[in-house]
Amino acid sequence: MRCFAPPFVLLAMAACFAPTPGDYVFTVTSEESDCPADFNATTEQAELITIGVDMEVPELVLGGAPEEHCPLNGMDFACEYTEVDDEIDYSGDGYVAVYTIDMDMRGTFVVADTMNGTTSTLMSCVGADCESMAEELANPACLVTWYWEATTGG
Repeated sequence: MRCFAPPFVLLAMAACFAPTPGDYVFTVTSEESDCPADFNATTEQAELITIGVDMEVPELVLGGAPEEHCPLNGMDFACEYTEVDDEIDYSGDGYVAVYTIDMDMRGTFVVADTMNGTTSTLMSCVGADCESMAEELANPACLVTWYWEATTGG
């Protein structure tokens, strides 16, 4: 696709590019968390992730195990990480508690080879032993959100 426009129209040309498939380096720019101070939620500052772009569907495909498919709406995307989300019943370990992990990723391509977004992990617990489990197993009920940018060389 070729797009030609005077410089003052560039902001209106968001539809004139398609996301670039390839390897993206994700860099965490900031983090918000209501988790306890001793809960280590920070990931590595840069991580190489393979991103496939299928404009026929349209979707992003995050490589790895498990592979995640994120619907692409224009330049925006969102996924619920259904393969990562988990519900763990700790009754077999002597606790009255069910711990749930819900993870999602949202973002937008700002140019064809650069995206900005957030990845959030919500951890919750239901049951009489949730407080003791949080202390003993380091499984707190809390929310962590990472803000990131990702770029590729094309």
